[in-house]
Amino acid sequence: MTDYLIKSTACSLILYLTYIGFFRNSRAYHMNRLVLLLSVFYALIVPALNMAPIMLQKFGHGHTAPLLKILPVSNYLRVSEPVIAAAQTDFPEVPFACLLVYAIVSTILLIRFTIHISLLLLKGYRADKVIHQDTTLALLNEKVNPFTFFHTIFITRESYENKTLDEALIRHEMAHKRQLHSVDVVILEAALVFFWLNPFLYLFRKLIKANHEYLADDFVLRSGISLSDYSNKIINYTFQRKTQSIVSGFNHLFIRNRLNMLSRFNQKKKPAWQLILFIPLLIVLFLNTAFKNTNDFLPDSIQGIFYADEIHWSGEKEIWIRGSMKVKFGSNDFTGKGSFSGFDRGSLLIVDGKRLSVNESVHILGKRCNLIFLTKEQAKIKLGTDGTVGVVQVNTSR
Repeated sequence: MTDYLIKSTACSLILYLTYIGFFRNSRAYHMNRLVLLLSVFYALIVPALNMAPIMLQKFGHGHTAPLLKILPVSNYLRVSEPVIAAAQTDFPEVPFACLLVYAIVSTILLIRFTIHISLLLLKGYRADKVIHQDTTLALLNEKVNPFTFFHTIFITRESYENKTLDEALIRHEMAHKRQLHSVDVVILEAALVFFWLNPFLYLFRKLIKANHEYLADDFVLRSGISLSDYSNKIINYTFQRKTQSIVSGFNHLFIRNRLNMLSRFNQKKKPAWQLILFIPLLIVLFLNTAFKNTNDFLPDSIQGIFYADEIHWSGEKEIWIRGSMKVKFGSNDFTGKGSFSGFDRGSLLIVDGKRLSVNESVHILGKRCNLIFLTKEQAKIKLGTDGTVGVVQVNTSR
């Protein structure tokens, strides 16, 4: 989970900075909407794929180069009962406490999200409906800013009955409705229920809502409303009440940016050259976040560490580590006492360059042991016929 959080947050940071640097000032609003949504989905989903890499062995020394899918280290692991018991004892409630806090916060956010959705649906169901220029308006007795939730535009009954309804604002809300901006908002709010730890999701939410306002403003101007009149209405509009974060509405938080974008309305749009940079970036991020750590599967890279009193290669050609130990490789991450065998039976054991004999032990107390796993194919390439059973290399350091 920690690995996912790091990758997802890093991915979010890179995509956020990319958008700020190359897309934020672009008037290609529909492209910007696609880029923002893709960035959010990408940062949340791709790091969770955690796929095993497909690796191609190098040619050389007359060996063939089979396409080899390296299995995760966890496929080789077997834990002895004494160590499991010790691990459970030595790690009290810290991980559980973290999960408990996460579950509590997510549950509260989920309840809040559900209540907001339910109240909006209920409000739309109970409100009186009228047709205005082929658009259904829901009349509310309370004083609120006009806002849109999916296919329903909510306005104050008083403004409708007194005929003080501003046509530009209605067209603004029609843009939110027709372009389904509520879908973006609801998806992002739902994501925040479970991924609230990612700080960049809140920044993406702000960018997405700002882009919605630009899209709606652009729609209003293209419908024939005067640029100067509409700009003045944005400045002079009196806001009775702040709308909920889950709806689309006439938002005053982005007035300065909106006016800046409106001032450039008559300028010719530039080609979307930013996509030329964005697509390769997605590919690079995919290669670096969608797979398990590629270095962990290379024969000359450290794939795990452990501390113990001794390491032993038994008569059954089984590798054991014994004594007081701290183990971190594959799916194992624990501290305990006992005996632990988490290696493929029959593998050769090489400690600091020396191949151990059957029933030989090496004292490693106080040393950090770096693990390198070689599959049978890799070991055969490196050691010839002696490596056909696979190799576990242990390199110690103080």
